Amino acid sequence: MQGKLTDADGQTVEASLDAVRERLSGEAFFWLDLEGLDADSSELLLRGFAFHPLAVEDAEHFGQRPKVEDFDGFTYLVLHGALASLDLAAAVGLLYLFRRRGWLGGPTE
Repeated sequence: MQGKLTDADGQTVEASLDAVRERLSGEAFFWLDLEGLDADSSELLLRGFAFHPLAVEDAEHFGQRPKVEDFDGFTYLVLHGALASLDLAAAVGLLYLFRRRGWLGGPTE
């Protein structure tokens, strides 16, 4: 798993299965920024967060259309937005988010 885990106080650490599981067991807000989805990341989203398999499958494949999908207990969002870049080819970014009470995050391309 590649990514960063940021707590509500702004403290950031490398994302790991243990670090995420520790935060899931508590009540504090945190942000998980995954750099793509590998097998460990997908497994964490499926088993650790209990996200719907179709939402995780969508997150595994970049290039999705913008959308908001409500599932039982969480919302899955795909957003397109402008980036600060002089290179017009790199001026549009994609953001995939999973949102549930106390947690927000997802993979980036």
